Amino acid sequence: MPNAASADGAQDTSGDWGVIQGPSSYYWGGTWLGVNEDSDNKEAAKEMVRYFTTDEEFLKQWIEETNDYVASQKVMDSVTSGVSNDFLGGQNPYEVFLADAKSINGKLITSYDQEMNKIFGNEKENYREGKLTIDEMKENIIKKAKRMFPDLK
Repeated sequence: MPNAASADGAQDTSGDWGVIQGPSSYYWGGTWLGVNEDSDNKEAAKEMVRYFTTDEEFLKQWIEETNDYVASQKVMDSVTSGVSNDFLGGQNPYEVFLADAKSINGKLITSYDQEMNKIFGNEKENYREGKLTIDEMKENIIKKAKRMFPDLK
């Protein structure tokens, strides 16, 4: 959304965008909260974590202000109707996000995912910049993955 308007403001693609469900559901990213076990304010920290993760009014406000997706099925269910995003030409993106989230298969998530994404991202960028052919990119991904995770077949 921040890049929809040209630098001089002469062109703006707001309203020309839309959200669709991709061919495969996935998740990536997120915001993590934690409390140090040595905290002098464990009860206050506990309340902060509870508020940011379960307070329905806060989560709804967060969605409204950030257009973010939150990790509360109940809250997300409550925003799947009646939301209209002007940037998306009036579409309600949460209907798509919620359908996609319900299709995520947590059994496919592994401890290797983050490092594999780094390998793939770096090689993809080299390919995009013309430094590698697609075959070289694939070969490099496999080679680096085998080097980083020799126990995998």
